[in-house]
Amino acid sequence: MTKDAYAPFTIPGAYAAAQHLCKEKIQTLYGPTPPAPVVERLDAEFALLDGNNLSSVYILLHHLAAHLGETGGKLALRGALGSTLTSFLLGITDINPLPAHDRCPSCGYVDFVRGDSGYDLVAKTCPICGGALVCDGHNIPYEACSELAQGKQVDTVDINVSASSWEKAVSFLVEFLGEERIACACEWNNPVCFMLLPEGMKFEDVTPVTELESPVCGVRKQTVLPGYELTPEMLRVILLPYDDYDRIRRLHRLTKTKPEDVDYSDPNIYQLFQNLDTCGIPGFSTDRSKEILQHCKDMRFSDLIRLCGMICGTGAWEDNGEILLQSHAFPDLIATRDDIFLTLGKYGVDSKTAQAVMESVRKGKFCEDTPENRKRAQKLLRAGVPVWYVESLGKIRYLFPKAHAAQCGKIAATLAWFKVYYPNGFYQVSLASMRAGDLLQYSDEALKQRLGKENASKEHDREVIALLLEVRRRQICVDSWGTGETADVR
Repeated sequence: MTKDAYAPFTIPGAYAAAQHLCKEKIQTLYGPTPPAPVVERLDAEFALLDGNNLSSVYILLHHLAAHLGETGGKLALRGALGSTLTSFLLGITDINPLPAHDRCPSCGYVDFVRGDSGYDLVAKTCPICGGALVCDGHNIPYEACSELAQGKQVDTVDINVSASSWEKAVSFLVEFLGEERIACACEWNNPVCFMLLPEGMKFEDVTPVTELESPVCGVRKQTVLPGYELTPEMLRVILLPYDDYDRIRRLHRLTKTKPEDVDYSDPNIYQLFQNLDTCGIPGFSTDRSKEILQHCKDMRFSDLIRLCGMICGTGAWEDNGEILLQSHAFPDLIATRDDIFLTLGKYGVDSKTAQAVMESVRKGKFCEDTPENRKRAQKLLRAGVPVWYVESLGKIRYLFPKAHAAQCGKIAATLAWFKVYYPNGFYQVSLASMRAGDLLQYSDEALKQRLGKENASKEHDREVIALLLEVRRRQICVDSWGTGETADVR
């Protein structure tokens, strides 16, 4: 059998199972007669899902998410695969891609409103039953998921998994597929990448394998060829242990709060960012992130999404957004790849062209002086897209997907909420998570000296020291930060 004859990784019956589960969840969230925008979005996605293996990937992750959730573990898709309504309804991302809206969990009332994010909305009462409305939706187009929109087969899935649940996640894949269909990839010298076989295929068909001296949670084999050379027949799953999920879970336990207690429209959360009081908030405590933050006024959650995109993008801020901000509003700048698709659509650019430009920009190819790019640029200008915007596109070399930026923003906003309202718990759990125990013995002066030394050159080390100094300056008691109760997340 030749390599080209192998079918991609699929799960029998996945398409029908995904349809059934999504329709059940829609009725749970939006009532027995969901509004047209919700139904139309899901129908559009499933019309495209029939042409690739994405429904199989989603079903696999749906089962994995449910399995981890039994003991409080969490996973979230990285990249653009989390841009779909399907991924939200199947519980493998908590970022709702629909336009901003209010919904009533009691009677099913839904009101779509103008706005970039439902988290910017202040919660109101339902005009039908008087119940509390839930604000949701982040206006993320499914076209941002190129595998879906272009009918591509999915060959790589990046997932953040609660660090405490990482081994459980790997064991689940072994149990779900059987140990003969999974192997560690020869990659990175770090066992976070796994290759999953389609049914009826053997690893030896495309790569030699070796037996691992120490099995990884039931995985006994390792490919000789790197994982990136083994697609598209196999599915490459990258499981990244993510400490912040455990950190948030510990905080909820310690403070006796629940995830639904966090109000993402609370201005006090965003005042913390505007005050640059971001030590201990992942992604926002670096000098670069604070430089961008200084330019943000009257922040809301949608701005936090843009900030995540700016911070993690390449060419979006330096010599680009930082200059444009002198004459344009922050929401007008390009921060995520989805911004491009949505903005071009507002000028009447057809979906196919908008998606092609979005893909070219996020891969850093639109900055190349090629006939194709010049043709596309002229097409945008004829549609009325401003010159400054087209020039800005040409300076970008990489952009985050909005769904991933929203995930990062939600984690940052959640931790900021704890820092505002539960500072003792925030510092206690943060220092424990950062393993700062060996630094407690140092004086303030000694810690400041360590900041300038080579052993504190790593960003993580600098952040730990800065957080500890902040704790002492604010006279926060963290004597019990290392207790078993804080560290235990089971």
